[in-house]
Amino acid sequence: MISPAALDWSVVQDDAIARWRGALGATIILTLSPERLRLLNESIGSVSESPPTPNAAWDMADVCPDPLVFAIGTGLPRLRILAAQIDGGSEWETFQSIGPGRVTLVSRISGIHGKVTSRGRRMMRTTYEVAGYLPNGHPVGVARGFSLDVAAPEDVSA
Repeated sequence: MISPAALDWSVVQDDAIARWRGALGATIILTLSPERLRLLNESIGSVSESPPTPNAAWDMADVCPDPLVFAIGTGLPRLRILAAQIDGGSEWETFQSIGPGRVTLVSRISGIHGKVTSRGRRMMRTTYEVAGYLPNGHPVGVARGFSLDVAAPEDVSA
């Protein structure tokens, strides 16, 4: 069960940070070629001498396994105002399978939230979102990576 305190995130109002909300990274067009599909098959232990066939299970987790790293690689900043940063995990939503062909990936900072822990330490969570689209504009899914910015233990709020 999630504690109520775990849900106490609020939108960060600090102008220096809030201005990044909605910022876009470079758009990446990825082509899932037969060779790339072969490499994806190998990465999950499915090796075959025959030409690769599209796996109906390819989704955003396959083309964007680490959304935080991907988004930063497109030019988005990893926001930091507190003492330390840690990876806050990832999540994926799949709307439809991805087969061979082009996928357009668009990264953005979709949210910046803060909270104070039960011990008085400030935290900031930045959500990096990577959305995938087929050439016809249909969305295939969304990958989200979270960066946590944490105050030092001695920096407790009054």
